[in-house]
Amino acid sequence: MTGVTFTTVYYLMVHTDSGINRLEDLHGRHMMVHESLRTSLAEPWLRVLLNDASLPPASKFLGEQSRKTKLSQAILPVFFGQADACIVSRSGFETLAELNPQIGRSLRVLAVSPELTPGVFCFR
Repeated sequence: MTGVTFTTVYYLMVHTDSGINRLEDLHGRHMMVHESLRTSLAEPWLRVLLNDASLPPASKFLGEQSRKTKLSQAILPVFFGQADACIVSRSGFETLAELNPQIGRSLRVLAVSPELTPGVFCFR
C-alpha cells in the first residue's frame, strides 16, 4: 500500500484579508469545523491550542462554532467571508486547493497541529 497514512494534521485557517493574525483575534468570531472520522481530534486540539495561549475554552471565546460533514461546507464560508475561520485536515485542504487554486491563495494557516492519530484499531 502506497500513500496510506494513519496520522492527520489539522489546519486552523483564516482568509488572508480577514485581519486575523493571532489566535487572540478569533475572539467572538465564527468558526467552521470539518467533522469526520479523520478530524475527530480537531476540537480537542483547539482546546489545547486555546489553553496553551491562556485563552478561555472555545465555547466562551468564539462567537459561534458550526460543524460541517462536507469539507467544502467548512472551507467555502471562510473563502467567501461568511465565517471567520475553519479547522480542516491538511490533506483535505490541499485537495480542495488543488481543485481550486484560488482557495489556496486566499486562505492562510493560522495554526498547525502536530501529527495526530485520530483512530486506533485493536485486535485480539
